[in-house]
Amino acid sequence: MSTMPNSGAAYSSPAYPVTDADIEDEPESLTERLSGISLFSGRRRASKRSLLIVFRQLALLVETGIDIAEALRLATDTCKNPQLADCLEEIYDDITNGRSLSAAVADQEDVLGYQVTASIQAGEASGRLSSVLSQIAEQFEQELEIKSTITGALAYPCILSFASLAVATVLIWFVLPQFEKSFQSMGVDPPLFTQYLILGSSFVRGNVVVVLATMFGFAGLLALSATQPTIRAKVGNLCFASPILGTALRNMAVGGLFLNLGHLLRNGISLLEAIQLTRKSVGVAAMQEMIEVWENDVIEGRGLTHSLDEMTHLPEGADAMLIMAEKSGKLESVLTSAGGHYRSEGTAKLKQLLKLSEPVIIILLGGFVGVVVASVLLPMLDVQSASAV
Repeated sequence: MSTMPNSGAAYSSPAYPVTDADIEDEPESLTERLSGISLFSGRRRASKRSLLIVFRQLALLVETGIDIAEALRLATDTCKNPQLADCLEEIYDDITNGRSLSAAVADQEDVLGYQVTASIQAGEASGRLSSVLSQIAEQFEQELEIKSTITGALAYPCILSFASLAVATVLIWFVLPQFEKSFQSMGVDPPLFTQYLILGSSFVRGNVVVVLATMFGFAGLLALSATQPTIRAKVGNLCFASPILGTALRNMAVGGLFLNLGHLLRNGISLLEAIQLTRKSVGVAAMQEMIEVWENDVIEGRGLTHSLDEMTHLPEGADAMLIMAEKSGKLESVLTSAGGHYRSEGTAKLKQLLKLSEPVIIILLGGFVGVVVASVLLPMLDVQSASAV
């Protein structure tokens, strides 16, 4: 593998030039961008579905030759999301008052997202605003399609899980107390396992508040833990290392990473800025570490393929694709194509795993019900047989 000499300048290519200004100014601008997110402005990020509708409409209007200001006004009038409509109206007012589209969009980053605003700014500078708007809408559409696929695959396992919980509640609350009375009326002691089940049922019914408080407290603790970066990083690394789930998650994460980089490069954003923007949008610690390695390599004058040996989370064949893309100068198209492939492959594997989990849940549910029924009915049959003799 050949590497470029480290001359102290950022890695650059004719297609994706990186200047000293990218290195000196970008960290500060990213900090300024992130400091304006909803924690400080009181506004939340608009939903991807709302953004998809707006950007698809803007792209169509601009493609037909309508001025961007008029397109914004029309999109504002038809937008169903009040917060996003206010955002579009503010951009429209800024443009009509003489501000550039880039400056107006930059003030709305907390609602639109920094990848969207950076892409629009690059599109305006390159004169490719119409195609950039279409690409933004296409990216949102792909992300929503992936989310819909995963949600649909999760539906049946979730229904089975709720059914299991409902069956357990009925057994504990209604069935076991009746059998307890039957044993008491017959004056016999049930087997030890049956006694434990009856004691557990009595405890739950007698301490409903404590049990519910414990369950909600545990759920709250899990939710709080999910907000802690260190815990999320450890859980993410464990999931990625899982022999069953890891492959699907790695493919989906790397596919999304490649797609983001490819879209940003296609929108005219420099390689270094695209890497930095992507790092801020990736929630998986393992992926962030990989992007940080790329960022350092680009800043120090090396290519993306310099540290491939350190990137253990790349799917099979991804390293060869990156090497060929960098040598041929077709990094943008290869990243987009490979990203779509890996994300689709990861989604298919995840759907397959969820499909396989359905019979497992059914078996566990049936086993639980069977154990409870057997532990209660068999002793009663023994008692009846003994009394008949």
